[in-house]
Amino acid sequence: MIKFTLDEQAFLPVPTVFIQKYMCDAPAEYVKVFLYGLYLANGGGQLAETELEDELHMSFTQIEAALNYWCLKGLMVKNGSRYELVAGKPREEETGKKKRAPLYEMQNFNNMLRTVLNRDLTPSELNSIYD
Repeated sequence: MIKFTLDEQAFLPVPTVFIQKYMCDAPAEYVKVFLYGLYLANGGGQLAETELEDELHMSFTQIEAALNYWCLKGLMVKNGSRYELVAGKPREEETGKKKRAPLYEMQNFNNMLRTVLNRDLTPSELNSIYD
């Protein structure tokens, strides 16, 4: 049995809906981006793109894909370069259907495109291709 304890000073509230409905099905890197964003939002912090890359050990294209995924799931809203974590019922549940296929569900197709084009594609480029 594994037991977890909590130091009084080390606490970050995580939305229950995130854990119950999204965390287990999302790619691990996307979960990492969500939790780090939650950490920054909780402290009112912000980082430059290069600082995020260094902290998360990911390219900004990967980080942006993860943020876009959470926006599609309705747990974040993008306003310019600002991402707002949204509490409450995600949009997907309110509408009863998905807006688009999440980028990670098309991972094999994305990898094939990356190989053929010999470069990474941005989330907006991938969404244009899907449309």
